[in-house]
Amino acid sequence: MSPGKGGDIVMPELAGRGVRCRGKHAPYQYRKGNGMSPHDEMSELGSTRSYRYIAAGAVVSHYRIIEKIGEGAMGQVFLAEDTKLRRRVALKFLPYDLTRNEEAKQRFLQEARSASTLDHPHICNIHEIEETPDGQVFICMAYYEGETLKDRIARGPVDLETAIRIAIEMCDGLSRAHESGIVHRDIKPGNTMITTRGQVKILDFGLAKLSGETALTRTGTTVGTALYMSPEQAAGKAIDQRSDVWSMGIVLYEMLTGRRPFKGANSSAVIYSILHEEPKPITEIDKSLPCESWEIVRRCLRKDPGERYQTAADLKTALSDYLADSKSSRTIAVTVPAFASARRARRIGLAVGLAFIVAILVFLTPLGRRLGMLFGPEAGIGERRVVILPFATADTTVKDAAFCRGLMSFTAYRLSRLEGLAESLWVVTPGRQVDLDLAPARVCSAAGANVAVTADVRCGVDSLIMTVRRGDLEPGGWMGMTDSVSISDHRGNLSTWQHRAVVELARMLDVIITPEIVDAISSGGTTVPGAFESYILGLGYSQDWRTPGRLEGAIESLSKAAEQDPSYALAYAGLGHAYWLQHWGTRSPEIAERGLHSCEKALRISQDLAPAHLVKGLIYRDVGNHAGAVDALREAISVDSLFHEPYWRMAKVYDGLNRADSAEVAYLMAVRARPRDASAAINLAKFYYAKRLYEKAIDQYEHALRLAPGDIWIYAGLGAAHKDNGNPGLAIEVWERALEIDPAFIPAKEALENLD
Repeated sequence: MSPGKGGDIVMPELAGRGVRCRGKHAPYQYRKGNGMSPHDEMSELGSTRSYRYIAAGAVVSHYRIIEKIGEGAMGQVFLAEDTKLRRRVALKFLPYDLTRNEEAKQRFLQEARSASTLDHPHICNIHEIEETPDGQVFICMAYYEGETLKDRIARGPVDLETAIRIAIEMCDGLSRAHESGIVHRDIKPGNTMITTRGQVKILDFGLAKLSGETALTRTGTTVGTALYMSPEQAAGKAIDQRSDVWSMGIVLYEMLTGRRPFKGANSSAVIYSILHEEPKPITEIDKSLPCESWEIVRRCLRKDPGERYQTAADLKTALSDYLADSKSSRTIAVTVPAFASARRARRIGLAVGLAFIVAILVFLTPLGRRLGMLFGPEAGIGERRVVILPFATADTTVKDAAFCRGLMSFTAYRLSRLEGLAESLWVVTPGRQVDLDLAPARVCSAAGANVAVTADVRCGVDSLIMTVRRGDLEPGGWMGMTDSVSISDHRGNLSTWQHRAVVELARMLDVIITPEIVDAISSGGTTVPGAFESYILGLGYSQDWRTPGRLEGAIESLSKAAEQDPSYALAYAGLGHAYWLQHWGTRSPEIAERGLHSCEKALRISQDLAPAHLVKGLIYRDVGNHAGAVDALREAISVDSLFHEPYWRMAKVYDGLNRADSAEVAYLMAVRARPRDASAAINLAKFYYAKRLYEKAIDQYEHALRLAPGDIWIYAGLGAAHKDNGNPGLAIEVWERALEIDPAFIPAKEALENLD
């Protein structure tokens, strides 16, 4: 809609060491286990491991060791530089005594390599599993900053709502693994990371296979894993995903109470307790906890697997439903950007407030029945990241071309309403400099999409024919047209053009059509055929607002739609947007007032119309009413937390007021709300770059490139950040990669020439 501290750094892979440094260059401090504290892993006591000595500066394969950052029962961890890709990674070397058995090692390697194929926001990325020439196995994995859940619990119990959110994100990751036939076997707080971005990462997939082969056979060794083992695992029976559900119950119990449900002086005593004793109800430990929370935990901890939640997805649903049904909401104050608060289902009430005191963010925690749903793919259906390409028309009149553009805009808006109702469906927004007229495969790569939707539209005097096509981006970088549907009807048949066409498109995208889906597609329409046609025409003119006369045409058409149907909220919202565009060029107080009046009319008809709140906020911002702008943008977020634009618009307002901390948090919330949208990460990267926080900018640009590897403008920004960060060599590599995509890309050419 646009017109134109250092903190604690924790290596997540250290399951029980609590390895951290204060500030970027401080020496690492190692915290030893001290007996049977609830927050010290029993596996640290009495275990004997043989390791290879590796000095700083040594090169293993193509990794240069920077420093050793920890050691635990399952290996040594080194911070290293990947000399090929110029990135920091964590190398975990497994102890010899766990890998000297060739059969156990091969089983581990097979499962670990399977785990390395998992690509999910809540699973730690495994880049490589290799062996040194002398046979020592090591794993190269992503390096994150943040803290383990174990360290978080060490500070005291986690509040109920935050604990549930953490568990929901863990269930998202586990669901993805389980769908691939991978059971973690060692879910525990020490294997769970909360990054500085607020994301949960499950660690050490594959290691539990190796641990499980050996841990219970070592006489006299205390085993930390036993604290989280399911009864069937402890008894040596076959296990499946329900064993991970049991471990999730223990993690929930520990988060809410700060205690573990099963205790003992050694692994045998712990296993006896797991097999034969019932845990003390969490409501007896903390009487403020509601009974419903104990019912969820208790079901996870049923000794009979058949009585537990049968999948991690089932547990996630129960947790999400509990939040949605809760009548209370609490305010959470955090000193880092709020934990994973923005992935919420559309059309479920969300109340988000941003009030900043110094560096503290306080906002109302949202409730939503489908909380956390967006990262778990539907059974048998992969994630669809959809970009809507321009609709084509053979008609040459200005009016028909505008109608075609408006129909595209309307279809994209309706489809985006399904995010949060249809799992794993994202309508991604290309960067503002991406040329949508490129080949569909190029646009998909530049937008971070794997599905492209386009249509051919034929406008008759009274009829309309729309042929919608779906193309999938194949691994080789070419587009395969997988489906199409042709819809023809009288232009005045509202059922077809307001609802049926979008339903057919949703079906084409593998969305299961439910009453909820139909309601989302159908809401906010008009019953007056002429009003709908005027509205679509007005949208189309607004899309081409820079062309002389188009903006006046948009205002005329949208005003006509509102006159034809005075209850048509979308028409008033569209009219408010057109007036805002007009005010952008004229700075006329009268035009601004008309825009605000149109938005207020839209909101009196439909209070949950996020675009109307957004435009209201933009007009307030432009006339200097910053408080009103922030309030309106908050309302836009509160009714539609997946709507990207209000977040970065709010960030711009705060930045203009020199409130950089508030602006940063708003940008971060956008990234969390739209984890599949490269544009959110790009906006944050540009913010960091402007503040000369080059390392943070580089991090966000690289995140954006992982989502949209074909967006050459991201390379331009990343190269500039590397250059200004004192790494011209990396800048050259990045700009040269941009020229490999587009040899005529002038910004990269000029940047390279200026370096010379």
